Amino acid sequence: MSRSLAWLLVVRAYFVEIVRAKWLWALLVVCVLSSLATVLRSHHAYLDAADRYALELQERQRLRFAATVGPSGRDTDRVLRVLRPPNPVSVLIAGAERTMPSGWDFGPSGIETLPPYPSQISLVSLDVLADGESVIRLFGGLLGLALGFWLMTRDQQQGWLAAATSYPVHSWWPVGAMFLAGSLVLATISFLWMFVLRSVAAWLLGPAVEVGFAFFWAWFFVWAYLTTMFGIGSAVARMVPSPLAGTAVSVSIWTAAILIGPQLLSAGAYWTADLPPRARLEYDRRETYADRRRAAEDGLVNRLLGAIPDTPSRTALDAMAEEAFPQFEPQWREEMKDARVEANRTTDGWLRIQQLWLSRLETIARFTPATLLQSALATSNGQGWATKRWWEQAVHKHEAALNQALFDDRPLLNLRLYWNDAPFLWVYVRHPPLALSQLPAFDETGGSSAKHRGPHLADVAAALLQVVSVLLLAALYPAKLAQMNSV
Repeated sequence: MSRSLAWLLVVRAYFVEIVRAKWLWALLVVCVLSSLATVLRSHHAYLDAADRYALELQERQRLRFAATVGPSGRDTDRVLRVLRPPNPVSVLIAGAERTMPSGWDFGPSGIETLPPYPSQISLVSLDVLADGESVIRLFGGLLGLALGFWLMTRDQQQGWLAAATSYPVHSWWPVGAMFLAGSLVLATISFLWMFVLRSVAAWLLGPAVEVGFAFFWAWFFVWAYLTTMFGIGSAVARMVPSPLAGTAVSVSIWTAAILIGPQLLSAGAYWTADLPPRARLEYDRRETYADRRRAAEDGLVNRLLGAIPDTPSRTALDAMAEEAFPQFEPQWREEMKDARVEANRTTDGWLRIQQLWLSRLETIARFTPATLLQSALATSNGQGWATKRWWEQAVHKHEAALNQALFDDRPLLNLRLYWNDAPFLWVYVRHPPLALSQLPAFDETGGSSAKHRGPHLADVAAALLQVVSVLLLAALYPAKLAQMNSV
């Protein structure tokens, strides 16, 4: 019998032993049931969000039917409202859905965001798990860690690894066989877990709703995460001589890697990010634009009055102002353009800072298996930070088009003129108002398109690097220890 065939037989023996472990399947049943519970709760939250989205669509359509003239001010913002449909994949993976606005209102001086869709139903919630990913991250990590620690400890106590190293094979062959068998079992577990969750979610949402769940990549990242925790458990069992002490160390590592570590990384990212609140920037933006707009209109009034001689009647003043306005309109339009550029400068800077900040978070998320799992699953299923960036950039671009069509190139210009030292409102009709059908359209389904789904190559590389690193550590550490003892 060749060595390769003998090694594969050892892998098969390990695989059979692991499959026969009843505690593993009992823990898997607990994990799957917990995932299903979160999916059921998230499904109710998604239905609430879908109802809210449908009502908002109906209200916007009613306002558009009622509008006989194109919008020209803040009182018609709801007609221009951009609504973001809830993502059905949030039933399985919440991702950025909890923080993204459900819609945006557009005014002449800035954007007002609508609150996000609710992440849970309005009843009192007794659990701490938000979606299927959080269950995998918490309970799945515990499952992989326990499997690796159990296998390594069992073989050490029974002397199987020590006996295998007496054969004329490399010392890491039996350990490699154990790792390969454990990885195959975890691949099977990951497939079953994802298949059940995907099937239940599709059944709850119904055939009319496309879940858009990237099954293969979800399976890959879950397998990589479970295998990484499996390698950590195996490494702890080889490094800590006492099983009791090893159990304590394993639990501590699980707590640090899954609970404390991500919180510290997130806190450090927020602390180092120079990102002011968006609400404060929008307020400053509105104030800046309003001040510059008043200054431009005051300058236009002074130029008009300076070009008009004293007139005995208000009717004559109206006629002369209307005749002189085209002479000063280009300068006024240039001043209004500068006002918009200055007002937008703060928002443009905020978007650039946020892009750098989110890129930093994507890098930091790859440092621990738990944060990598959360980020990679969200990104590969269209719920990551790339989708958040797309929506904000698309809304910002749409706002610029609406500002140009509605507010900067206003059909009516209201100016305060003076006749006999008494002010009066003078209205100049520059052009007919635009109808709603003439306004720039926004593709409300673009943010949920397939181009935002798929894994990030850096996430795939980080997942494979974590798996290989911990398995090599667990496989090579005993050999290094033996060399040190022999010296």
